[in-house]
Amino acid sequence: CCSRSSVVPRSTMDEEEEVADVKADVDKGCEPQCASFYIAYTDCASRIESNPEAHCTGQYLDYVKCIDHCAANKLFSSTG
Repeated sequence: CCSRSSVVPRSTMDEEEEVADVKADVDKGCEPQCASFYIAYTDCASRIESNPEAHCTGQYLDYVKCIDHCAANKLFSSTG
């Protein structure tokens, strides 16, 4: 039926465009709101530095969850 060149405009196929990562900027803007989780993570990492079997996965995931929740509210908020 249709060849690729007939579906996608040639200029789009030939030129690669740099796409900005909006989420990275939004995540950075959420860092102050999630500072307490980051502090808990870094405190944990400092405490266990000499123990290779210990980990701070829980604290890290709490921080990431906070960032993701904040970013999602900004990225997917209704505008109208």
